[in-house]
Amino acid sequence: MRKYRGGILALFVCMIALTSCQHSDTTACVNSSDLAIRCGETYAFRLDEPLVYNCKTGNTGKLVSDPFVRLDRCEMQNQYAISIGPGNQLYAALKIANYTIYEIDPLTLENRVDCQIDDGSGSSSFLGLNDLLDIHIATGSVPTRSRMYGFVPYRDEQIIIRDSGLYSLKRGRSGYETCLYEAKIKEMNTAFDGENLYFIDQDNALQRFSLKERKGQVIREDVYSFYLLESGLLFTPYPTEKGLYRMDTAGQNVEHIADIPCDAFLVIGDTIVVIRTDDKCVYAVKADGAEPKKIVDKAVSKIAAFSPDGTTSGLCYLADGKIEYITSDGKTGYIQAL
Repeated sequence: MRKYRGGILALFVCMIALTSCQHSDTTACVNSSDLAIRCGETYAFRLDEPLVYNCKTGNTGKLVSDPFVRLDRCEMQNQYAISIGPGNQLYAALKIANYTIYEIDPLTLENRVDCQIDDGSGSSSFLGLNDLLDIHIATGSVPTRSRMYGFVPYRDEQIIIRDSGLYSLKRGRSGYETCLYEAKIKEMNTAFDGENLYFIDQDNALQRFSLKERKGQVIREDVYSFYLLESGLLFTPYPTEKGLYRMDTAGQNVEHIADIPCDAFLVIGDTIVVIRTDDKCVYAVKADGAEPKKIVDKAVSKIAAFSPDGTTSGLCYLADGKIEYITSDGKTGYIQAL
């Protein structure tokens, strides 16, 4: 990383505001492709087991920990999903005795039950749910698999995103989900702006679903990947060699940014950070499309905006099974796993 430090300082000099907008008091612009989500002073990392990091103390911990869950850890692995809601609260969906979504204080990790999904084990089960993250929905006599990708809190509901569509479960209740919208959703990435959910379907069409109107629409076809911002969307089309583009949330005013094939991206200040498709390294691209600069010279699977102290802008990434980071003042480090 040493030979890239000068480039990092130059490229991150304008990293002042995170325009992909994970605000402390709203649910606006949450992207599932991010490695981590920030909730107040706490980062929750999307790993096999949810790791939390406090940027004021530098301490790490497990979101899943006693007395929050009194179960053998081996039964909890990969059986969770996390989201963020208004009021600086984290939400975790976990398989325990039943299938439960918890509201969690990000500092103390104290929790309360937000809602419960019926396990569907009884003969009266309508949906035949038998797992929160990987369920079967009864269609006639043939069960079909419906996998959960995530969820977002919305008013008095939890909106659950599955490969078969969007579902609603009333908060504070126990029961079955209600189907809001049927669609074959891809796992790659989804996003939420507080009122609308964005996802790519199996036909590579980018759709927007209004939770207020309960109505979905295709806003652009042939989309490989996207990232939601306050001011619009970044996206790469099929084929990915076409490069990186931006557009508004209605799919209009399309603008080409750079000829760089990329799998994932985000914006920090006026810098676009991408994972390049071919070498999986991380590059920084100025908003005007200037020549991309490599800032992480190793294969990376996920990235997110990150501040190790809560004030200094930076970037964290998952490489070789470790969470590493770089900051706007050229510091590098890693988050100690438990």
